[in-house]
Amino acid sequence: MLNKVKYNNYLMEAKPNAVNVYTKRLKSIWKYMFNAYGLHVYKGDVTHGRKLFMLVLAVVQTIVFIHQLVSICYNFAFSTTISQLSFYAALLVSTFASVSSMGTFYKRRIAVAQLLNNLTDQLNRKFHDSKKVWVATLVSFIGPFALCILEAFCSILEIALQDNEGMDKFSGVYFFGVKPREKYLIIAKLLICFEYFIVLLVSVEFINISVGFFAHLCHMVYFRFNRLNMKLEKLLVNGKQLSSFDLQEYRKNHQLVCDETKELSDLWSPLCVFWILGFILNLCFDLRALWIKGNSPLFMIGFSADIARQLWLMFALFKVASHINTEAHKLGEKLVTLTVSQPSNDEYTHGDQMNHHVNYLLLSERLVNTSVGISVSGLFLLNASSFLSMAGTVMTYLIVLYQSS
Repeated sequence: MLNKVKYNNYLMEAKPNAVNVYTKRLKSIWKYMFNAYGLHVYKGDVTHGRKLFMLVLAVVQTIVFIHQLVSICYNFAFSTTISQLSFYAALLVSTFASVSSMGTFYKRRIAVAQLLNNLTDQLNRKFHDSKKVWVATLVSFIGPFALCILEAFCSILEIALQDNEGMDKFSGVYFFGVKPREKYLIIAKLLICFEYFIVLLVSVEFINISVGFFAHLCHMVYFRFNRLNMKLEKLLVNGKQLSSFDLQEYRKNHQLVCDETKELSDLWSPLCVFWILGFILNLCFDLRALWIKGNSPLFMIGFSADIARQLWLMFALFKVASHINTEAHKLGEKLVTLTVSQPSNDEYTHGDQMNHHVNYLLLSERLVNTSVGISVSGLFLLNASSFLSMAGTVMTYLIVLYQSS
């Protein structure tokens, strides 16, 4: 019995012996970012004050969305081409995606908080992994935020610098063709700038935060798979003897992380649909708007920043999700091809050897045949193949746009 002990516990997690400063930072950054929208992401509870604040944000964004939608329909009905309305259509898509994301996040806040706390507790045991997640979180947050600020600054500055003649094209879209008098020009500019502020610094930034938060969860799931794989791979390469308990324990831990991946996929599938559709539509609208001659340098910079932001978010979304898919199946081939040594001990009976063989076959079958990944409402997995398909769609649109011009 004593000899069996030395074969066990190869795959057990180490307990934390110190406070992990990086997990504390991660908790702080997500807490403060979602607090700005009335959500407590680590508790899931919402006070009456938070509910009222979220309701105000949702109502304001909905009013902006309805105004933009009616304005676009009105102008399109009076012979304004879709190319001239491309920028406003992109703002419309962003507002809709933000309101939808906020509503879905609010409904699933308790389940999201439970999953987040569970993954954070596991991450707290690994200092180096938490450091990598912290760095990845900073990159995924700072980049889109800086591009969003640049886009908002260029757009609002462009409006502020317009004279009476330059405001005519904006008045035609936002005020249904009514041209404001000179004494009301400042009020008209303030109203348009207010809508830009709501869309770009409230709606768009909430999408940035939500995508970054989803990528953060995916990173934590990825490192859970990575830790399991590194432990088992090290044992296989070194020719360590794996007991039946080791194989069963790894299979149980692998199943646990797969369940967390499925829960993550189920919770965020609707939001991923909104995000991906919004990114593709916005890219098409922005590219068409960028193609129009006569745009000012400020608007060109704003369009370019918006395109870069959406490409950044799409790449981050697909990259980290595809890493989960790859890491979950990484050891499948090695486990089949490498020889797993059975514990050679006189106390191991024929039944123990058969039990070891069965656990080995079950683990091999699980790693090879189990499909693990982030599914988008059952339509497709977030991986490199689906990313290339999305990129092909945008490239096809670019070719059509170039030929039509």
